[in-house]
Amino acid sequence: MPATRAPHVIVIGAGAAGLAAADLLRRRRVAITLVEARERLGGRIDTRVDPVLGLALEHGAEFVHGRPPRTLALARRARAGIREIPDRHQRPQGGRLVDAGDAFSSAQALLGRGGRDDEAVEASIHRELVGRRARGVSTLARELVRGFYLADPRTASALALARLSRALEQLGGETAHRVVGGYGRILAPLTRGLRGGEGDLRLGTVVEEIRWGRGEVRIRARGRTGARLAPIAGSHAVVTVPLPLLQGDAIRFVPSLPAGKRSAAARLTMGPVVKVLLRFRRPPWAGSGRRPVFLHVPGAPIPVFWTLAPVDAPVLVGWAGGPSAARVAGRRERDLLRATLRSAARGLGRPQGELEELLDGAAVADWTREPFTRGGYAVFPVGSDGASEALAGSVEGTLFFAGEATAGALAGTVEGALLSGERAAREVLGTLR
Repeated sequence: MPATRAPHVIVIGAGAAGLAAADLLRRRRVAITLVEARERLGGRIDTRVDPVLGLALEHGAEFVHGRPPRTLALARRARAGIREIPDRHQRPQGGRLVDAGDAFSSAQALLGRGGRDDEAVEASIHRELVGRRARGVSTLARELVRGFYLADPRTASALALARLSRALEQLGGETAHRVVGGYGRILAPLTRGLRGGEGDLRLGTVVEEIRWGRGEVRIRARGRTGARLAPIAGSHAVVTVPLPLLQGDAIRFVPSLPAGKRSAAARLTMGPVVKVLLRFRRPPWAGSGRRPVFLHVPGAPIPVFWTLAPVDAPVLVGWAGGPSAARVAGRRERDLLRATLRSAARGLGRPQGELEELLDGAAVADWTREPFTRGGYAVFPVGSDGASEALAGSVEGTLFFAGEATAGALAGTVEGALLSGERAAREVLGTLR
């Protein structure tokens, strides 16, 4: 491969991490090519406007947890407001909705106390609660592990989840917020220069091979029709693709990545997520008292729901993560919608037929079937300590890695993805001095 004469960085993936890396490099006057397999920007941030309500609906990332500095800085640059979501958790009991806030807070605190990488969360929960009457707490703790961390309590590392939990707590993560107008708005400051022609942006470009040597990279990719495109040559590459694309053969590295890098990727897994958005002619909770915010339905096919609070809209979002998502992933849309309505009816204490009568729109976001993501975000099994940091390490000053899976205790968050992209870009800049 001929060496490039001037620094030219190829950024692979235009999610939050890739956009953050490309923006920082572009502002430092480094030539960049940003390559993205999808025909849109944002990756797992996927905001769409409902054609009936005119409201932003999130098919991907939805909540800003706490006050993450980088995310809020982008929101300010984008002039996008951040609204706090009422911290109200409920669950059905005895034919009515009861408050689950205290049990939910106790469950969060419980997960933050784990401390061993060779111990599964299930064992940690049992050890912490042995001899105590805390069935509701243990049930919600397991639900949190499955739904929020996308993990199986029987295999997830207690140490990893404790670190993730404590990192969110330090950001004030017990309070969730929404971006007014949709999460996608915070990416606008990162894409402005690219849309203005500062850098080479290539959408609909599926990378198949990264051929590299010290100080030189050549990318082979296919276009929208499947035709092989002309190779893209550069001096460095920032790789921000989701974890499954590094674990399998979706992208070939020639030569192969070092054994330590491959081992780090193999020690992590991708958590499955299925999200179902239901739009009703009128709110199905009308007349049942306070509008629900977060509704927990343990044991249901879709075990968690939320509304668009603080926005008042007849929309209910169903969420299945981890093992719950694995059980419903890949189902036909009609079957999945029925399972979602059955779960919502159980949570709201209303006949399923009434919800079906009110339903006038629905959308399914099965991230396990999304070919360029293949899941929600990184999960840390027993024995994964240090894997995220090893995955983040650069290779011979030529290949650099970013993305939420490389973000350590902030894995699984937009904040972590943004910070990882900036970290990788600074590492590249360090080689150019």
